[in-house]
Amino acid sequence: MIKKLTLVTVATIALITMPAQAIESVQGNNCEAGMDGNNAMCKKMSKGTKGVPLLLRLPNLMRVLTMHVDDAKLALTAEQKAKLDAGRNERMPKMMKFKTDIAALKKEITQGSKAGATVSELKAKVEKLGTLKTEATLFKLKCIDDIKVILSKDQMARVLELRKEHRMKWKAKKKAKMKSMKCAAGKCGGKK
Repeated sequence: MIKKLTLVTVATIALITMPAQAIESVQGNNCEAGMDGNNAMCKKMSKGTKGVPLLLRLPNLMRVLTMHVDDAKLALTAEQKAKLDAGRNERMPKMMKFKTDIAALKKEITQGSKAGATVSELKAKVEKLGTLKTEATLFKLKCIDDIKVILSKDQMARVLELRKEHRMKWKAKKKAKMKSMKCAAGKCGGKK
């Protein structure tokens, strides 16, 4: 309970003390700055972090499992596949609800801040945002625990290995894309 209260308090203070321009920047809404006419690329790149409803980044093991369901080394049984699929179908709507509720609340807070709302007027919404993000994070941790129960230790190790491989490929692809972009000096990986 103390940890939850601390997280909510920190989130509240951070959002209340942050100016509206900084909130827009964090949300990825100011792609125009320094992108040399390549706004579509900037918006596409910022899309990845814009809608994360968690307090911190956690591995999406279900995504890895869905991508590699027929991996020979993973060797999922029909029973495991059924359990994983049922869990995914049960949890996905709940996580999407968290995501939409959090996005709507963030938008309300940002608009209120721009409109000149006082801290006391926004406090309840910020506290609600902190609570929702905490609940979403705990929900995600529960999902990870459920997957660990279904898989064997060897299968779990293989999932983490596949995740690492996927992330390495993604980072290499992103790095190559950044090098090919024509950006202003010091922006988007461009040389100063």
